[in-house]
Amino acid sequence: MERHAIQPSEVLTEDGGSYPGKLIQRVGGVGRNHADALARLGCDSVLVSAVGNDSNAEFVRNSCKHINLCGLKTYSNAPTCTYLSINVGGNIKYGISTIEPLLHLVTPSLVTENKEHIENAEYVVLDANLPLPVMKETINIAEKCGKPVWFEPTDIKKVRAIFDCGGIDKIAAVSPNANEFLEWLKLCKIENIDGDVVKSPRRILELIEKEKEKVMKNVSIMVVSLAQNGTAVIHRDKFGLLTFKSIDAPVSPKEVVSVSGAGDSFNSGLLAGLLYGKSLDDSINVGQRCASATLQSVLAVAESLSPEFVE
Repeated sequence: MERHAIQPSEVLTEDGGSYPGKLIQRVGGVGRNHADALARLGCDSVLVSAVGNDSNAEFVRNSCKHINLCGLKTYSNAPTCTYLSINVGGNIKYGISTIEPLLHLVTPSLVTENKEHIENAEYVVLDANLPLPVMKETINIAEKCGKPVWFEPTDIKKVRAIFDCGGIDKIAAVSPNANEFLEWLKLCKIENIDGDVVKSPRRILELIEKEKEKVMKNVSIMVVSLAQNGTAVIHRDKFGLLTFKSIDAPVSPKEVVSVSGAGDSFNSGLLAGLLYGKSLDDSINVGQRCASATLQSVLAVAESLSPEFVE
């Protein structure tokens, strides 16, 4: 569950005053956003997650009827995870979340109870908000079934989760934003990191070309989102050959309503395109169209996404 306060101006003084804007309640969450976008694009997506026994959970269910929610478990002794953001000029200034009470209750049994969905999946998208034992169990099951895992860091402080759970060499894809990518480089023991590397996709591609063994690990797809500076996509084919793509931002800053969920929409479009057998370039174009639609929407995933985006 997400609640957003959106103020269109770029001028906001921290003086305790009230400012005109929009207050929006919507469903969100990185894992859910991917399940949402993939479902709208025509993929069969199953959401394995947890909610509390409250009105927020009902709002989630009512808003996600197009997603297979058979993996959604209800816990009566914790509230549904909720996130509040303050958006100014199209960018998130602050975010406050209450997710720990529920996540502390989630155990690996949530994954084992849904093992068949992993076995039947073509791809598993893993949200870094999950407890480490749950992440580890997910990766272990996926590895045994030969299913690729897409790791979504979600936050700079949670990038290290994939290292801490022992899954760093077992993931097939990763999609950090600029700050998360810098943290990824530190964890990969890249020395003398220039913070300006995240100012353009080209500079990221140059760094990865130089340090590909350390940075890419066993990853086949790396998507580095740089907000208005564009996106860097690195793809490794079955022969080990790396392809580098530098992509401009899908819309101008003036067209942005909210950046929240745009990266998730891009990832989902890219993944959907690849799953449908499209080329890397065509799949990137699908991702760009999805990101563009979501950037111009107040929702975490634009309702306009449809299978036509992939055609």
